[in-house]
Amino acid sequence: MGSKLNPAGSTAAGREDVLAALGVWKVATAHQLWQLTRPGSRDNKGVRNALSDLQRHGLVVSDGNTRPRGHKPPRRGHAAVPAPAAPPGTRGGSQPATGGSVGAPGGGNREEKARKLWRLTPAGIQAAAQLLPPERTMGGTARGAGRHGSGHAMAVNETIVAFIQPRPDDVDQDDEPLDQDVDPPLDQGLVHPLDQGADQGVHETGAQVRPAGTGSIASWTTEVTLPVTGSVSAPVKGSPRPDAVLVAPEADPPLPFPCVEVDTGSETIAVVAAKFERYRRFFRRTVNEAPPGHRRPRHVPFWRTLYGDSGGEGHPPIAVVFTGAGPRSLANRQQQLGELTRAY
Repeated sequence: MGSKLNPAGSTAAGREDVLAALGVWKVATAHQLWQLTRPGSRDNKGVRNALSDLQRHGLVVSDGNTRPRGHKPPRRGHAAVPAPAAPPGTRGGSQPATGGSVGAPGGGNREEKARKLWRLTPAGIQAAAQLLPPERTMGGTARGAGRHGSGHAMAVNETIVAFIQPRPDDVDQDDEPLDQDVDPPLDQGLVHPLDQGADQGVHETGAQVRPAGTGSIASWTTEVTLPVTGSVSAPVKGSPRPDAVLVAPEADPPLPFPCVEVDTGSETIAVVAAKFERYRRFFRRTVNEAPPGHRRPRHVPFWRTLYGDSGGEGHPPIAVVFTGAGPRSLANRQQQLGELTRAY
């Protein structure tokens, strides 16, 4: 039941989780917030309640949906976005929490329904900043993002969910124990290694084992610019701007600074390949800095002064995620990018 302050009946934990997620993602659907923050809940009602109460307090706002304005669904008999194949050993139904292609349940000429997009207000950004690491640069409010459907932003969100692999909690949206007879819908029968002590592969029940995830939503940053010259707040034009950056020193091996590019096919492969030269220029930038216990400064990679040092050699990795097309097209783009970026 709701209260006078929060009539939708959301919990404090639920509201904080939504604020923190939007502080990183900038714009998201209730469905994605459900995947990330409450994957063990039966539906996204708890997340929608949190959004409703946060909107009442002026912290979030919805001003668009995932279908661009003026977009028309395909005519009968024409192809639409294909539905993702169900993983081996799973049951049909909700989309798994492992990201991947997004399509319409049932295939045919049906496409995924439009979903309302949510973003933070200026007051919401201030509230989210209190829940994220203090050094985090919060960025803007993503105002107007819903006017064009935010297709690329949705793909970035799904990528981050796939990295994290959120694990269902033992509580539902009302913070009460889940009925043990109800299968969490987002798991679709996937077995988590931490639950069964299983290795990667197929569990003895025949269900596909879901890989363990890396980091949490607080490990990620979006809207990051890596200055080739200049400062982080005033970078030179042409500096790389990854779609997302992961900082997970607790991983094995430590991941101090992987950059992620999400390729939805909206750019030519040559444009994607050109980004690698910008990354190389940034990684090769050095500054004078005195190591701990030394008086004399020496040249050190600039990126290490921003993101720390894992002790490994070489440059941080760049992960490119391909999505938005069929398997053959995705494989072709991967091969083409590999050929164009071989020098890097």
